[in-house]
This record gives sequence, C-alpha cells and structure tokens, in this order.
Amino acid sequence: NVRRLFALVSECSKHRELVEEVLTQIADHSVVTGLAGGSSELAVVLLYEYLLGHKFGRDVGLRKMVQGYKDEIAGAVGKVLLKHQAKTLQDIARKVTEKTLI
Repeated sequence: NVRRLFALVSECSKHRELVEEVLTQIADHSVVTGLAGGSSELAVVLLYEYLLGHKFGRDVGLRKMVQGYKDEIAGAVGKVLLKHQAKTLQDIARKVTEKTLI
C-alpha cells in the first residue's frame, strides 16, 4: 500500500530525532542488532511504529518481536521523558512539531 508506506516514511522522518534519542539511551545495542539486523535505519522505523505509530496494526509478529525488548525500550523512554520533563513521547513530539512550524 503506497499511501501507508508514504505516511510511515513521512512520520518517521518527522520524528526521527526523537526516536534516535530513545535509541541512543538504550545501553544494550543488541536491540538494534536483534531487532533490525544491525540496521539503525530499520530500528528507527520499528521503534517509531511501536512508540508513536499504530503499533504495527494487525502484524502481531512484529509487535511481539519489538515487545521482546520492551524493558530496554521503556527504560530508554523514561530517560528521554526525564530529560525533556514531559509525561509522554507524544508531548515531546508535539513540542518539536510546534517549534518547526514557528
């Protein structure tokens, strides 16, 4: 589905810095290796979809694969939330979007 793929690419691009910030807070880099076969770009897409996107929709296999790292991801998200003094990643994403519009 070209529309869905374009929307995913567009949203990943828009929120890339935030997702990469979460990714860098994960101390164990086996998440990138295990999750995305060593591809940091694919890890960004998977983390975006898990954290800010549609949670993979009906693709239970991808959701379960990412949830295998949910403790590491939750710890990294907690660090980013503390750093930005926010309650949710959506709050941070909203602030970043507002700054780029101004």
